[in-house]
Amino acid sequence: MINRKYLIVRELTATLTLECIRMQFSNCEDEVYIDDSMSFISPNGLMIERSRESTITLKEVLIDMKTLIIEKSRMHLDEKAIVEIYNLEYGVKMSNNILVRSKMKAIMFTGSINIEEDQYDQKHTKVCKNSYDNLCVRNSIADENISTVLPWSPLSLSLPASSHTDSSTTYDINMSVKLMVEVTEKRVVLPTNEFKNAVMEALKHEDAFLELKRITEMYGEYIILKAKIGGKILRIKVDESLNFTHSKQRISGEVFNHSNKNYFWKTESILGGNKHEYENDFNRWKNSLKDYKKWVVISYDRIELIFNILDEGLRQEIIKIIVGQKILFSAQDQIEVFLRSGPIPYEHELHIPPDLQSDIKSYQIIASAINKKTKEEFFMKVFYTSDSSASLLLYMINERDEEIIMKCTGKIKNKVQRYNIEICWMIIGYPKDFINARDNFNLNIKISSNSVSGDVIEIYDDFQKHRLHPLETCSYDTITEFDSIQLKSRGLTKISGISSNKIVKIKSSTGKV
Repeated sequence: MINRKYLIVRELTATLTLECIRMQFSNCEDEVYIDDSMSFISPNGLMIERSRESTITLKEVLIDMKTLIIEKSRMHLDEKAIVEIYNLEYGVKMSNNILVRSKMKAIMFTGSINIEEDQYDQKHTKVCKNSYDNLCVRNSIADENISTVLPWSPLSLSLPASSHTDSSTTYDINMSVKLMVEVTEKRVVLPTNEFKNAVMEALKHEDAFLELKRITEMYGEYIILKAKIGGKILRIKVDESLNFTHSKQRISGEVFNHSNKNYFWKTESILGGNKHEYENDFNRWKNSLKDYKKWVVISYDRIELIFNILDEGLRQEIIKIIVGQKILFSAQDQIEVFLRSGPIPYEHELHIPPDLQSDIKSYQIIASAINKKTKEEFFMKVFYTSDSSASLLLYMINERDEEIIMKCTGKIKNKVQRYNIEICWMIIGYPKDFINARDNFNLNIKISSNSVSGDVIEIYDDFQKHRLHPLETCSYDTITEFDSIQLKSRGLTKISGISSNKIVKIKSSTGKV
């Protein structure tokens, strides 16, 4: 029967090999045509390999001596069908056990996606030492370094412990990979109008944070950019002495003895195939994966935060609401310099990372400098030398200097001293992109050192020639304003304004100005 219209009859000899039958129906113009994507199926449901077709006769594979089953490979499913069958246009949401498909379609593809039929089996054991890694395994996330974790995600609760061992869980992961799907060009992924409009309305809401959370419940938290499709069995290693009901829970396998301890493998989840068949026979479950309709996503090799598919303007608004201001960079500089106690500063150039230079004036720079020997703190301010660079101006002012400055009507003369200074500074602001999930818990501090020596007078002559002295100039011209400056800071100093020729308000940790 073809297209339910008429019956086609062909006479076959039961003693012919499958190879001969394939050749007999190899003409693509014939009404009955067996192409290279088709495979003969044995009576027990297994696909017969092409290399064995010359050794197997038709009689051996007939069911009830009258039915021959030929199965068409998935490879000839078109791209649109694959996208629909495996819900690739829907987002996914993190849970405690498995990524859940969203209710609403979030994206659409405007170009081709890469589809590879690379069938193979993969089995390995993974030891998870904290709750973060456990959640990644249970959610089938292949790469634990997720680019972004939303604050309401189950993963965010386990992030603080991700660098510490709080438990040890061993998983046995058995995957039967049938298909690989990958979005190689992100530009082919666009948000649906419904998703985009929902985000725009949420940003107008009084509680935009809560509304954005609701959107992820409807449209998902992530989109799939690369995934393996097929079937998977996830088992967990259980110490028999800790499980009193293991006899009811154990599925497949036997109890092992290792280092005088009994343990068994408990099935945690079954993805794809006929799940009920696995309880009795693993091979029967595996054979059920011959049907592509029983395949599911078994490994998320690359996922992307769903908000990243929106345009730049919307992303920046969402970042301000969800992410907030973060430490974008931090460093610790060790310098050895000559510094005169008084209003004449020493300029320390800050090495701003290239990706932050273009918008450096839109960020806050917080710094603290101490004398490593005496632990005495230095007065300082930020000085922008250009639109993409900045320096710290360091002043050493003690109580004696305050009296001199208040009484001074002429040039101040003070002794120049060598100082070993430790400077801790950081750049704070809104990130341009959604930051890495672990950045808040694994802050890397760059440590550098610099020793300055030579003619002491040259340092100050050069600064006097090319720079104004903001503190010195203002204190002489309007001496009464000098009392308003917090001379001895405590802790970090927050710079709230910058100028090359005006005094700058500096807020200390005590709140004084």
